[in-house]
Amino acid sequence: RFADPYGVAIAKDGAVFVSDAGDNNRIRRIATDGTVSTFAGSVEGFAEGVGAAAAFDTPSGLAFDGDGNLYVADTGNHAIRRITPQGTVSTLAGDGTPGFADGAGAQARFDGPTGIAVGGDGRVYVADTYNDRIRVIARDGTVSTLAGGDRPGDADGPGALARFDTPTALPVDAMNRVYVADLRNDAIRRITPTGEVSTLVRAMPGDGHPPVHRPLSLAIAHDGVVYVGEMY
Repeated sequence: RFADPYGVAIAKDGAVFVSDAGDNNRIRRIATDGTVSTFAGSVEGFAEGVGAAAAFDTPSGLAFDGDGNLYVADTGNHAIRRITPQGTVSTLAGDGTPGFADGAGAQARFDGPTGIAVGGDGRVYVADTYNDRIRVIARDGTVSTLAGGDRPGDADGPGALARFDTPTALPVDAMNRVYVADLRNDAIRRITPTGEVSTLVRAMPGDGHPPVHRPLSLAIAHDGVVYVGEMY
């Protein structure tokens, strides 16, 4: 049984990992034979540790790095967590306090992050949903802002001049370009590695059949096709 499954990521061995939020606040593992187990988490909270000793609050986005570490957008804790292949949970950035700040590790602040991805360069990308920004965590744990400004909006452009409104998901392609599900703008955006934001597709005012409507999730296939999960 699951309560409110949200994020899904596939490990190298084919196992499927699921962020099971709601009342469960656990990271679940589905083996290739369909057997479900709990990989980490138990009760709602904010705690590091191994397996059930760790605690999450509404975990959402999941992503693996090349070494098999699983990264979790711990939405209710306003933090980014990391789980080793052995199930040890630590906090990569944030300390449970909502807000906005760049900086190293616990000095950084997020506000309800939901989307997460790991680029080929090893950096961790975060859709900082209620800060309306896209953040980047370097290999040394330092958090910076790739794009987005101090208020929600709808604007293309470089870095802090760009605007998003409730970004949710953000896969990264082979060229380290970040694709963003820009929920309330009804748009799919793309960010270059230098932070230049452009719009790939969007709904237009008065469009009775918009190409995207409240995009919530994104995935990039091996052939470069982008798949969109819509909330509306």
